[in-house]
Amino acid sequence: MATPWGGACSHLHWGRDVSFGEDKCQVKKGCRPQNLAAFRNAAIRLLRLAGCNGIATALRDFRYQPRKLFQFLGIVKHRLALQRAWTELQKSVP
Repeated sequence: MATPWGGACSHLHWGRDVSFGEDKCQVKKGCRPQNLAAFRNAAIRLLRLAGCNGIATALRDFRYQPRKLFQFLGIVKHRLALQRAWTELQKSVP
């Protein structure tokens, strides 16, 4: 794939486009496209740091099983603790 950006950038863009459909994105104004690209890069980097080689597969799993995403991000533990605290609080209120 010949691009004016060179190998590394074109590979990164290709990954974002395949995994996130970046070329189809309707966001075009201001710095929003750059912000979304930075978010997508961070998501890909986090998945790679966690040892995930199949980015598209992982994203598909997260899409169909959001609980896996929350577990990956460490949100489930906190949410369950908040739910328990809320339940206990409701029990103590007459």
